[in-house]
Amino acid sequence: GPLVDIFWLDKSSHLESPLAIFTALTTDLRKMRNYVVAPFAEELVYRACILSVLVYSGWSLTLASVIAPLMFGIAHLHHFRHLTRHAGYDRERSMRIVCFQAGYTTLFGIYASFLFLRTGHFVAPFLSHAFCNYMGLPELHRLNSSKDKNILIVAYLAGIIGFFALLMPLTNPEWYNPYIWNFVPSEN
Repeated sequence: GPLVDIFWLDKSSHLESPLAIFTALTTDLRKMRNYVVAPFAEELVYRACILSVLVYSGWSLTLASVIAPLMFGIAHLHHFRHLTRHAGYDRERSMRIVCFQAGYTTLFGIYASFLFLRTGHFVAPFLSHAFCNYMGLPELHRLNSSKDKNILIVAYLAGIIGFFALLMPLTNPEWYNPYIWNFVPSEN
């Protein structure tokens, strides 16, 4: 849905060409931080380090795949201070924003943990994280305001169905040699 909306329907999109993105990454430190440094550092810490330690220390894959993402979500609570001190939001609005952000980052963390455990590699969660930071949250309000509402609805539904239909085949462990540590985690 969002890809169709941004790249096909919305000609005034904020998204840029690959060359413009590369140029921006090399000249704009904020974009470098948001699209490269933060995803790399966060996935290194929360997936490659914390999740790996939890799994190797005997935690079940399920529990480890929830605890590490919860830590990831909680780590985003520091945005409360920025919202109240610098963005001028009151405490109640800041808390709603931060709780929402902690919720969706925790959900993303569960997905990233799945990718890391299923593929055995750092690259999949890192690229997914960078892509999600680049895209941002879907602008669902456009479903009602767009003249191409029906196309968007079909695109969103096709994207959701495609995501779930392809999730397991595209993360097939046999493709990625996920046992690079000579350790096959068992589900407790």
